[in-house]
Amino acid sequence: QKIITLELDAARVSDLEYAYKSIKSITPNELILRDCAYGSIEALTEISEKGAFFISKIKDQISIFEKVNNEYRLLSYKEIIRRIKKSGTNQKEFMVYIGRNKFSPMRLIARALDNAEVQKRIRRKNRSRGKISKESEAKCELNLIVTNIPAEKVAFSDIYPIYKIRWQIEIVFKTWKS
Repeated sequence: QKIITLELDAARVSDLEYAYKSIKSITPNELILRDCAYGSIEALTEISEKGAFFISKIKDQISIFEKVNNEYRLLSYKEIIRRIKKSGTNQKEFMVYIGRNKFSPMRLIARALDNAEVQKRIRRKNRSRGKISKESEAKCELNLIVTNIPAEKVAFSDIYPIYKIRWQIEIVFKTWKS
């Protein structure tokens, strides 16, 4: 595999603006790595419709649903944590649906964080928002990544390591800025 495109743009162009601009040039079978679904769930759906693939962190505000008896049921962060603990591992895959009016099916890879990272996240949120809710605290316990890559192409245990490549690129950018 190889990197086909790595683009740099002016600092005044936001990641969100770039994400929308870049959707036009996406081709089938391309893999897009995004942080916090820059753009929107609609943008991720559009990537899928173009026959391309994505791996993206998910924004905290996004509601996650699972389909039970042909009904969409909200999947809480506490429930995700409970299922991960029950599995005896630190990560678990879920088939979920995300969206507002039209639900898009996606694979969710949820990874439980260690206690030190959880406490760091809680402190950071408390500083910026004041006292946070129990649901927000539960969100601090997880890294959530969504993808449309079929399980037969990439195992769920390989999704997180692939996504981490994106963070290595961020470190390079941070170094350049300093």
